[in-house]
Amino acid sequence: MGNRRKVILYVGPFLSASFLLIWFPWGVILKSVYIAELHLLCSLFVYNSFFSFIKMAWCALFAESTKEHSRVAATKYSQMAILLSVNIIAITELISAGLTNFVAFQRICVAIFVLCWLCFCITGSLNDNLANINPSQLSLNEDITNKTHVFKISKQIIFQSEFLLLVLTAFLHNCRSMAHLNFASISAELLIPANVMGKGSWSMSSFFAFCTLVPQILVAEFIDDDKKRFSRRKLSNVIFRKAMSSVIYSLETILVKSSTSITPVLIVYFLNQSGYKVCFFLKKILIGYSLINDD
Repeated sequence: MGNRRKVILYVGPFLSASFLLIWFPWGVILKSVYIAELHLLCSLFVYNSFFSFIKMAWCALFAESTKEHSRVAATKYSQMAILLSVNIIAITELISAGLTNFVAFQRICVAIFVLCWLCFCITGSLNDNLANINPSQLSLNEDITNKTHVFKISKQIIFQSEFLLLVLTAFLHNCRSMAHLNFASISAELLIPANVMGKGSWSMSSFFAFCTLVPQILVAEFIDDDKKRFSRRKLSNVIFRKAMSSVIYSLETILVKSSTSITPVLIVYFLNQSGYKVCFFLKKILIGYSLINDD
């Protein structure tokens, strides 16, 4: 994690490829449920691993911006990218006819893979304007590089009320986002009449797009506050920010990432308790995919 842009450049293509892996099942999934389960578990594991790695590199890179103007510009471009990216939901809903045309959906995924790969390459090829510090300039007694202080620093961060509130907010935010992204189709089918928002219509596509517009939670300012609160020494501000941003965002990722796994399980449990047969819904998807392959 020494060079954030190199991490994005080299790991980004693997993240894009892992996204493709999810939507291309192994063999005929109706003949072997175990193969389908293994494919799903492996795909999610690979995607979550690369996604966490890239997310931590991006967040640390954001926090290492020493000037307020750089952070504001990064936030602006990030929000603009989110506003543009949600349009793919409406496009996918229309082209795939409400996800009934799975082949068209797969082609859209390939186009997204190519676009993401290009964006990662452009980001990773940008020049690093941060000062390059010779490691020999750092003291072995510096608390950020001394291994005996790693657990002490982590403990100080974890037990701060601001950090706990931030992690709790991010956890709930991820749970809500996962519920929207994974079960919006089921909720819309149950709660919204077809004459109000038809499947594959512009109104349904716009509804999914608006549900995806959520604010980002930024923790860059927490790093500066942590430095002032515990009066951490600094021989180099750039080196300090790199180390602390990695520690804080690593802890935040470890504590929040579980929400992406817990939320689908809870949603399925509540749906089953309410009488909605999730297994029957999945069976309809598998049969539809099988009919497409037979054609």
